[in-house]
Amino acid sequence: MVEHITRTTTTTPHRLEKRYTVLSLDGGGVRGLMTTMILASIEEHIRRLTKQHQFKITDAVDCVIGTSAGGLIALGLSSGFSAIELRDDVMNKMIPATFESPLKKVKLLQYFVAASTSMYNEKNLEEQLRKVIHTKLGYKETDKVTLAHLKANNTKLRTCITAVAYHYDDKKGPSFTPRIFDTENELDLGKTIIEVGRSTSAAPVYFMPQTVEDRQEDDSVESTRFVDGGLFANNPAGWGFALAALKVKAENVRVISVGTGAKDYDYEEQQKDDDPNFWEKTKDFFNGLKDSLLRKIHVKDSSEKSGALSWANLEIISSAIFDVQKQAEQVLNLYKNVMNGNYIRLNPPLQEDITLDKADPDDIKLMTTEVNRYLDSDQGILDVESAISTILNPEDYQQKILQQLEKAAHLLRYVEFLKQDPNHELKQKQATYLKFMLQKLGDISVTDDDLKQAEEKVENDLKEWGKAYVCDEKYPKIKMQKGQEAESQHDCLKDHRE
Repeated sequence: MVEHITRTTTTTPHRLEKRYTVLSLDGGGVRGLMTTMILASIEEHIRRLTKQHQFKITDAVDCVIGTSAGGLIALGLSSGFSAIELRDDVMNKMIPATFESPLKKVKLLQYFVAASTSMYNEKNLEEQLRKVIHTKLGYKETDKVTLAHLKANNTKLRTCITAVAYHYDDKKGPSFTPRIFDTENELDLGKTIIEVGRSTSAAPVYFMPQTVEDRQEDDSVESTRFVDGGLFANNPAGWGFALAALKVKAENVRVISVGTGAKDYDYEEQQKDDDPNFWEKTKDFFNGLKDSLLRKIHVKDSSEKSGALSWANLEIISSAIFDVQKQAEQVLNLYKNVMNGNYIRLNPPLQEDITLDKADPDDIKLMTTEVNRYLDSDQGILDVESAISTILNPEDYQQKILQQLEKAAHLLRYVEFLKQDPNHELKQKQATYLKFMLQKLGDISVTDDDLKQAEEKVENDLKEWGKAYVCDEKYPKIKMQKGQEAESQHDCLKDHRE
């Protein structure tokens, strides 16, 4: 059985020619405060430019997708907070409170195998989510508030939160399945804000996994443990783009992706680092987990890599988890031209180390300094201007009409070449839409020269495309006798078996 990352509700029979903006928010622990600073700066600029003094970033986007700290920020934005409110008040309380009073260091195997202890008490985060999100949505802290309530708060804003379903088997070892909690997935609407917020931010070792009663398509319920979405999509922008491209054509998608800072690490320096960042800690954890499992089952870390719990399995998991972080950037860079350049990445370069779980006043001051340095730099100014342009620039739908008409002209000529004749009903529908278009454009005079140039362009385009693509008539097809009805593939295979 294929496990679905999410299940979306189809609202249109085909992908729309419609502008669609995705706001993507990285994970990064306390460095999520830097995300709110960048978003708030964008909001402030747009308020000045548009004179809309109550503008919120979610007024201009169609989907917000977040991971870990970015997932918590996404929940805050979707519940109705502005980025300015999150920066100045909400997240300044939520994130430091989440990392209050570390309990103890976690021994290897205790987390993924026994899942019995963690460095921080997750009740702090749960309390903050109740105080902040529940209250903002108009409910009591003790109420059961779900993604359905979040969706009702803004029915046109899609909210997607990443997590990883985690399972440990004594024989097969750990397994991880990417998931996206989605307000357009009917099966997710019953999940609570607490469950979703905890799941996306359950960073291994730092917080306990979150158990969720996960509703299946057959209406059965499975008890599933989830850990931090950063294990598969710390930067979820690529997934945001992919989900958007299921609703609208890819060239209509705009993506604004906000990171939590990046520092280039020298390997020698990293080896000496007394307090490595989260991902380095997690890499070390997986290596340690591997060694502990080997000791447990008495397998040597040698060239003999056999057995269900061999070290190779864990190395594959560890490698896959961290290599997959590159995919979002690669996918979006691949599609950047298709998106007309509307993929903007804002990620401040860090001059100082900022750890995942320290939110003392000095750490917050350091984050503020790093963000201000970025926003005042030439690159930061360019990034913010590009993000604002992506948010505010209107779509040129008249140009899209021309593009669609050109595509239709190419298709009409191509089907003539292929000798595909439509049936009467199909031809009637085509003629109806053509006459509808003529009614809208009938007052424009078109000369014979104009028609000739258009026809020549269509012919030349098809010739050029023919040099790069296989013509449809070259593809294999079922042979038919003259006047014979086409056999279905099912009937053909059935006859062959008989």
